[in-house]
Amino acid sequence: MVLGAGVKGEKPSQILHNRIQAAAAYGEQHSEVRFILSGGQGPDEDISEAEAMRRGMVASGIAEERLILEADSTSTTENLQFSKALLPKDVRRVSIVTSDFHLYRARKEARQLGLQTDAIPAETPLSGVLRFGMRERVAIVVQFLR
Repeated sequence: MVLGAGVKGEKPSQILHNRIQAAAAYGEQHSEVRFILSGGQGPDEDISEAEAMRRGMVASGIAEERLILEADSTSTTENLQFSKALLPKDVRRVSIVTSDFHLYRARKEARQLGLQTDAIPAETPLSGVLRFGMRERVAIVVQFLR
C-alpha cells in the first residue's frame, strides 16, 4: 500500500514524489509485488493522488498491471480502510510505503484494522521535517484521544 500525499495540479508534491520513488525502488527489487496506490483528489488537485502515483510508478519502470488504484480516500484512515477492501480476502499482511515521519501512525491504524505490516519509509525532505513532524505529532495525539 502506497499512501497518498498532496498533488499540485497534476504534479506530485515533494512528499508524494519521495513515496513514489521509495515504492518504485522496492518494486524493482521485488518483481512479484503489486501495489495499491491510495489517495483521492482534493479540491485544488487536477488529478487524484492515486493517478499521480500511477504516472510516477510507470515512469519509473513499474508495469501498469502491477498497480491498483484507490482514488476515493481523503485521509490516512480512509487510505487504509479503502485499500484493505481491495486486498484478496486471505491477505492480512502488507507493506506500507509512506513518509518516515508518518509510519508510526499509519502502522498503528493498520493494526487496528487487523492488518500486519512492515514499513518502507520514504525520506522526508529537510525543508519539511519540522512542519510535517509537528503536524504528525498532533495527529498522533488526536488518534490516541479517540
